[in-house]
Formats: sequence, C-alpha cells, structure tokens
Amino acid sequence: MGSLLQKKIKLLCPRLNIVFTTGYADYHKDAFAMHASGYVEKPITPEKIEAELNELRYPVISQDEKKMRVRTFGNFEVYVDGKPIDFRYSKSKEMLAYLIDRNGALCSNREIMSVLWEDENHISYMKNSRADMIQTLKQCGQESVILRQWGKIGVDTSKIDCDYFAWNRGEISAINTYRGEYMSQYSWAELTHAMLEDEREWD
Repeated sequence: MGSLLQKKIKLLCPRLNIVFTTGYADYHKDAFAMHASGYVEKPITPEKIEAELNELRYPVISQDEKKMRVRTFGNFEVYVDGKPIDFRYSKSKEMLAYLIDRNGALCSNREIMSVLWEDENHISYMKNSRADMIQTLKQCGQESVILRQWGKIGVDTSKIDCDYFAWNRGEISAINTYRGEYMSQYSWAELTHAMLEDEREWD
C-alpha cells in the first residue's frame, strides 16, 4: 500500500522527499528501488529521524531561501511569496520572460535588442529595462537568479520554480499543466510554443 501511494505522489510531485518508517526490513529494497529519500527502521528515535533529514535526496528550501516562481503556460507571470512582481517597465518583465525562455543560456545585448525591439537602435531603453529588471529582483531578494558575464545576461534555472523548466525535466505534473498556451502575450515565444505543441502531438 505504501509503495503504491509513493508512486502516485511521485507522479504529482517528483521532487518530494519521502522517508519510509517500518518495522519490517523486507521493505528496505522496495523503498530504495523507488528512490525514497530515506528509510527508518523501528524503533524510531529522534537521532534516526535527524540523520535521515540531514541526508534528504532533494534539498529543502527554507523560508529565507524561497525560489521565485514563474508561470509560462498561459500568460507569463512572476511571483515571490505568492505575489506577482511589479516591474516599472513592461520591457523589464518581457526581458526576464525571454531569459526564462532561453532556459539558462546567456544572451547578448544585441540578441535581446533584436528580439524585444526588433532592431539595434534602442540601446538606452534596453539598458534602462535591464537595470530595472535587476533592481526589481534585488528588492524582492531574488537578485541571485540573474547571471552576468561581459555583455551577456541569463538566469540560474536552479533558483527558479518554473513550469517550463519542469516540463523540460520531464516532470509529469508540468506536462499535465500545459494546455496549449505559452507566454501568450509575446509573439517571439511562438517558436517555443510550436516546439511544445510538437512534443504534445508525439505523446
């Protein structure tokens, strides 16, 4: 019964830590065959529980380390502590959307301008939008999600809870969430949208 429940839970939340507790050693192999995060044999003691919690398969995010949550399926939206982030400029939000779409790849200033403004004559506007994006994320305690090199910028995908990233990892919950829309407010997102549609047709 426990193993069946774990399989169902893992389908819904693949990165959930599950620790088995039992008085029967026979279930030890079954637990680890299903990649459980831990296993505690009775008698259960605080020391055993603490030892398992210190060695969890997936790290637990504390209240001070909350990931930024990004929704791409449907309209693009960014949340911190369950509240949408309010950017000063609409292009600041769109720039972040494009970096999310690039899935961690570093993007040059020229590339960003050619996609968001469709020419290279908006360098000042681009710089202002980029500065606003970074400052807004900093005010939310999320500045570490941005990666920068000389003339390039990207996002650290490991620090963002994003449906598109989860879809790329093959997580069932994200695949089931996709309903045929991706960053609907941005025309440049059609390339990724077409890829998602192709994958859905193959499933």
